[in-house]
Amino acid sequence: MAVVSSKEIGCDIEDIAGAPDGALLDLAFSVQERAAICRSVDPAQQLTRIWTRKEACVKCSGTIPDDPARWPSSAPGLTTFTPPGKPYVYSICTSHA
Repeated sequence: MAVVSSKEIGCDIEDIAGAPDGALLDLAFSVQERAAICRSVDPAQQLTRIWTRKEACVKCSGTIPDDPARWPSSAPGLTTFTPPGKPYVYSICTSHA
């Protein structure tokens, strides 16, 4: 993926993987995010949507905190796309500074 902006930007693109692994959920997602993934009609897609959001936010911020469960998955300027019929998700986060 290539993104051009006059502001700081972060982006991530991921293939939608199989069923979420419990250990991964515990390691990389907050309690609220795990609940959203588990109650979703398509948990694999929801996990991928949240993960790309986290990656885009962190990349936009320029710092990578140690605990991925604490990475933000929402921010002003964050957009997530799941193209119809495509097996991937991408997110783009732009700075409002």
